[in-house]
Amino acid sequence: MDSRRPPGPAVILLVLAVLLGSSIPVALSSTAPLVGSQLGNSGFHPESLGTTPSAVASDLSSDPVVSTTSVTCNTTLLVGQGSVAACSAMVNGTNPTGFILWRQVAGTGIVIPYPSRCSLDGGWCVIEVLGEVAGPVTLEASYGGDSNNLGSSGSISLTVSSVLLSCSSGGPVGVPALCTATVLGASSAPGAPLPTGTVTWSTNSSGRFLPPYCTLKKGSCSVRYTSHSTGFFAVTAHYHGDKKNPKSSGTVSAWVSKAYDTITLSCRSQSIEVGKSTSCTAMVRGYLPTGSVNWDQLPAGSVAFGKSTCTYSAKSERCVVVVTGEVQGDASVSAWNVADPNNYGNSASLNIQVG
Repeated sequence: MDSRRPPGPAVILLVLAVLLGSSIPVALSSTAPLVGSQLGNSGFHPESLGTTPSAVASDLSSDPVVSTTSVTCNTTLLVGQGSVAACSAMVNGTNPTGFILWRQVAGTGIVIPYPSRCSLDGGWCVIEVLGEVAGPVTLEASYGGDSNNLGSSGSISLTVSSVLLSCSSGGPVGVPALCTATVLGASSAPGAPLPTGTVTWSTNSSGRFLPPYCTLKKGSCSVRYTSHSTGFFAVTAHYHGDKKNPKSSGTVSAWVSKAYDTITLSCRSQSIEVGKSTSCTAMVRGYLPTGSVNWDQLPAGSVAFGKSTCTYSAKSERCVVVVTGEVQGDASVSAWNVADPNNYGNSASLNIQVG
């Protein structure tokens, strides 16, 4: 028969004291189990441990939570040229603190995050990213976690472009804008060879490029773009690469305003008798003008119009009304049109003698 016996309550209490960091009075010389009133008189009380059962349960429920890290950047990078993107990392969790480590994890381009480590303030931090070599890259932000949050990471895809693009902006619709693409090359290192080859063009608006592509000379080439609509538009230049420089593209936004149309009035005769008629024509010149011309007179009642409005189109650009003399004297006949999608409105007038 095994003479060993299980540890008594005193040993168990001593182990608990060591584990919980509290001092429990235990009679080590006692070899008899403490039972009944002896346990009550031993001086051991749960509150003497400094930790109540509910507090222990609370400690067990305060494990770190799962965090998430999201990354955003505010611009497209150009290789070299002092081009910098601001990138931010946001950690969602329980009052996250600590650091974010930044690094490039994929891509044929090269970027340099600066600094490579940033401290969270209110759950987020911001760094600058410099483009060194043209091409796509994946940038990662890693959060190491803290006592309340588990670590997490997030990433974003960026493109380091080698195409510096500009287009003249603000001109009226129908007037060509000059667009120039300068290809900087795959590397900003001194002495890097100038790119050669062709650049093709595209837009998210209606319009045309002349010519549709251009050939680089000393790293640059230009085309003219004519927009068929007003407002903001985007132009993209696509560089097709050469033996030493990879493909790349650049995009720029520009603005096209409405055109200022003109109205020219003419009448078959500007001298008519009372009760006699003549025809008057309004010629509207603009960029694909459409709409109607409204007719009026001063003083009122001098003449009568066969109709107070007439319509015109981009194809005809003119409309005609019949004017009849009503009262002897000079009559000022005026015509005006309202703005259309491509043109601002305008007006014109002429005098008719009613005899």
